[in-house]
Amino acid sequence: METPTVACIMPVYNYARYLDEALKSVFSQTEVPDEVIVVDDCSTDNPKEICDKYPVRYIRHKINKGLAASRNTGIKASKCTYCFSFDADDILRPDAVKEHMKVAQKNTVVTGGLVAFGMENYTARPETATLDILRQRNCIYSNSLFSKELWAKVGGFDESETMRLGLEDWLFFTECAANGAKFITVDYVALLWRRHNLSMSSTSANPNWEKITGYMKSKISSKYRLH
Repeated sequence: METPTVACIMPVYNYARYLDEALKSVFSQTEVPDEVIVVDDCSTDNPKEICDKYPVRYIRHKINKGLAASRNTGIKASKCTYCFSFDADDILRPDAVKEHMKVAQKNTVVTGGLVAFGMENYTARPETATLDILRQRNCIYSNSLFSKELWAKVGGFDESETMRLGLEDWLFFTECAANGAKFITVDYVALLWRRHNLSMSSTSANPNWEKITGYMKSKISSKYRLH
């Protein structure tokens, strides 16, 4: 039986100031990912200078394509069985990869808890997701682990202009559920989630919430014939 492998997919856009700390947390894992792929979405602050300090695969978009496209670029380039997307302004706790991979399965999405820090400070452990829950609210963190096979089955992250505004991870995991994926929530608190006023949720997703969620509801209902 083939040994499962895992890739960390890290999109970055003008977050070079956080990137060294994020990459350090990846390479300090008790089980270091088999691949670390940084996708630079046409940044102006030279993240490659940081990437050159680590054994990562660096890919740069020629034009800015958005977060969903950056995730798809990295996953498409990966040769691993499993992937997780990791935002360049966050920090992984030491056993994140190990605890997620313990329960990884081809048709399963694995998520864990997080600690928010910065502008907000709290600990959160998500409920175990189902399709019904995900059609109402998001309870899956963007750094959750899934198989490349499941990603391909769903058709990847939605790169439409509307989803460039944010919440692309919520839509992706909802589509995973609509395709029959199961969800596992591990006990481990895996992520340190940096809260700041330049985050995508603050600048783009929240101000456009109705537009984005309306698009998501319409897509899920029509594509999967759900009412």
